[in-house]
Amino acid sequence: MTIINCTGDQGVDRNGIAKAGANAVVRQHAGKKIGFILLAAVLGMFLMDGCLDPYSIPRALSNVRYLVIEGFLDTNGPTVIRLSSTTSLGSVDGRVPEQNATVKIEDDRGGTYVLPETESGSYSASALIIDPVRNYRLKIRTASNKEYASDFVPFKLTPLIDSVTWFIDGNNLHVNVNAHDDNNNTHYYLWKYEETWSYNSRYPSSLKFENKQIVRRGLGEDVYHCWKTLPSTQVLTSSSTKLARDIVSNYTLLTMPLTSEKLQSEYSLLVHQIALTKEAFEYWQQLKKNTENIGTIFGPQPSEGTSNIHCITNPDEPVIGYFSASSTQQQRVFIFNGELPRTAHTTGYEGCELDTLFLNQIPDFRGTSLVVGEISKGNPPVLVGYYISSFYCIDCRLRGGTTVKPDFWK
Repeated sequence: MTIINCTGDQGVDRNGIAKAGANAVVRQHAGKKIGFILLAAVLGMFLMDGCLDPYSIPRALSNVRYLVIEGFLDTNGPTVIRLSSTTSLGSVDGRVPEQNATVKIEDDRGGTYVLPETESGSYSASALIIDPVRNYRLKIRTASNKEYASDFVPFKLTPLIDSVTWFIDGNNLHVNVNAHDDNNNTHYYLWKYEETWSYNSRYPSSLKFENKQIVRRGLGEDVYHCWKTLPSTQVLTSSSTKLARDIVSNYTLLTMPLTSEKLQSEYSLLVHQIALTKEAFEYWQQLKKNTENIGTIFGPQPSEGTSNIHCITNPDEPVIGYFSASSTQQQRVFIFNGELPRTAHTTGYEGCELDTLFLNQIPDFRGTSLVVGEISKGNPPVLVGYYISSFYCIDCRLRGGTTVKPDFWK
C-alpha cells in the first residue's frame, strides 16, 4: 500500500485497504497490527496541510499466506469446497487456487464423503445423502501435507423462499427476498445469487474475413447476442431473533440504476437461501464488517473473525473460512426491459464507429477489424466495399459473455 504525496488529484491508493475477497480477510489478522498506522496516516491529511508521506507495508505483513476455505455441505445440490491462498496486502494477484489437496467431509459416527478436485482448487461431489440428525466436519490435507479440520457442526434445514420481488424507486431497481419458518427453527439466514443478463454487440455481423476473403458466417457463429453471469460479492445476511415470528420481509438483495447495461434487454437473478447457526451468522456478520464497512476515518477497525476451521499441523496459523452444513433453497426471477420505464441505458459501446473497406483494399487487409456489412452503389446496386469496425464493437464475447444461450433462459 502506498499513500501518495498530495497533488490534489491522486488521493490515496486503496489497494490493501478495501480489496474484497481473501485479501480483505487477511486484514482481520493484520488489522490489529496496522490499524493505528492507517488511522494516523488518515488523520495526517488534516494535520499536515493535506500532504502525506509514503508508507510501505511492513515486511512481516507483505508475504502472509493463509488458507482460504469457501463452501459448505449442501444437501440440495452439489457440495463445492474451494481452496485458495491469500496474497500479500500490496499484491494485485487474484485468487491463488490450492491444488492437489485431499478434501473430505466426516460425520460424528465415522462416515466419510470424499470430494475430488473437479477444477483447479475446487473440490466437489453431487448431492450427498446424509443423516440430518448427525453432525459434520470438514477435513483437508494440502499438497504440502498440512492438515486442517473444522469443528463438528449440526445440519440446518433451510425453509423455502416465499418470493423474490422487485420494484422501481426513482431511478433505481430494487430486488427483495421474503422468507419464513413456521417451525421457528431458522432465525439466521444467508443469501447468495447469480445474475445473468443478455446483451448485444454494437453492430451485428453476418460476414467475416477468412483465407483473404470475406465470406458469410455459418450457423453457430453469431457474435452479436451474448449472455453474461456474475455471482454476488456482498455478504447478505439477516436475523429474525428480535421478531415474534421467524420471518424475513422485503430484505434487499441488490439495488441497481435503471441505466445499467444489465437491464437493456433481459435480466435474471437466481437466489440461493441458506440457513445458518448462530455461530456461523456471527462469522458472516464480522466478515461483512471487515470487507464492506471499512476504509473511512469513522469506519470500524478490522478485527479477527472466529473461524471454526483450524490448522492441525500448526495451531497458531489462522484459517480463513467457516464450514456449515445445510440444505439450500432457490428461486429465480426474470425482469424484462419492456416492464421497466423507458430509460437511456449505458451500452458500453460508446465511441464505436464504422470505417470502410473498399474492394481494392481487401488484399492488404490484415483482419485487424471485423466486417459489419456490405456497401453497394448504383442501380442496380453493385458491391463496392464493406463496413468494418473494431473487434470489441462487433464480438460481444470480448465483454466477458458467451454466445451460448443458458438452458434456463426464456
